[in-house]
Amino acid sequence: ISLALEKLEIQNLVTLQHGGTCPIITAVNLDRLSRIAEAIGLTGRVEGLPQFVSVQEELDWLLNAPSLRDRENRRVGVEIQELLNAKSFKEQLMLEKFQSAGGSQLREFCPHKTREDCRRSSGSGRACPRLHFRKIIQSHTDE
Repeated sequence: ISLALEKLEIQNLVTLQHGGTCPIITAVNLDRLSRIAEAIGLTGRVEGLPQFVSVQEELDWLLNAPSLRDRENRRVGVEIQELLNAKSFKEQLMLEKFQSAGGSQLREFCPHKTREDCRRSSGSGRACPRLHFRKIIQSHTDE
């Protein structure tokens, strides 16, 4: 970039202030630049940029545009959020370990409790598809 700026300075298109690691543009010869642009067929407008009525509007738009540092910070922030939200290998293993083989098998309990009571109450002789209890009668239990 420094080489290109020095070439522009030699052609009296820009004025540079030398010092430090890179030169700083202090002045621009807009008349010469616009004549050169017209001569080579440049329109001076880049597609995708809005058309401005005044120089003040264009300056405001340029000053309010996000800088390269802002865009880089935003990109890094998004990457960090993706990394924080991603499940670790251990979390995935735990999830697979406790997951049901056939998916969720949640069923509602029948209000009649047992299949026999459900068949009797329905009148059709068939029990409903809900979950029923089985009576386990042992010598020490009451019915």
